[in-house]
Amino acid sequence: AELMNRGSQEDAQEFLIHLLDSMHEEILEWNRIFGSKESIHLADLMINSTDTDVGEQWEEVGRKGRAVVVRNPDAESVRTYVTALFGGMLRSELRRAHAKPSVTKEPFMCLQLEIDRPIVKVLDDALRLFFEPESLEGYKSESTKEAVDAKKHFFIDRLPPILILQLKRFSYDSETQTLAKISKRISYPEELYIQPRFFLL
Repeated sequence: AELMNRGSQEDAQEFLIHLLDSMHEEILEWNRIFGSKESIHLADLMINSTDTDVGEQWEEVGRKGRAVVVRNPDAESVRTYVTALFGGMLRSELRRAHAKPSVTKEPFMCLQLEIDRPIVKVLDDALRLFFEPESLEGYKSESTKEAVDAKKHFFIDRLPPILILQLKRFSYDSETQTLAKISKRISYPEELYIQPRFFLL
């Protein structure tokens, strides 16, 4: 509370993620100093916790039997109770002309959902928009340095036991260079069903 300034606006989502990150780092530091077992895997809280080859890349068979290059970040090299409960994994698939698809695994503790578009009326609309393929303008080929068609597509690789969703209620107005609050109502069900098409099957 001491860090909050009178009259300023604080972001509850940023505070929550900062809190979870701090707890995660504190457990890792405790483990480093005291050799605690706080960073052990919890089998009953993990989903597909078989990530190996951390920080490396390899090829695997992707959709439609095509080879894809997979990169695994080192962000999940050590997991704690915090990331076991709140940490999920996304697969970011990059497809561009004349190159193998590239997949990067990206850990997350919160999915930030855009709600400013008129088509978004319920939570499922926002989720569907998040997982739609996105065209990348001005993407240049690594080999030719020329602009090529490229698309980025997110899939869920692993859901956390506790999923945090943030509805982004501010949009940037480029004309006035200000943030505008989005006050429209977004309805959501009592039980959230994550559709299979959001997963890489």
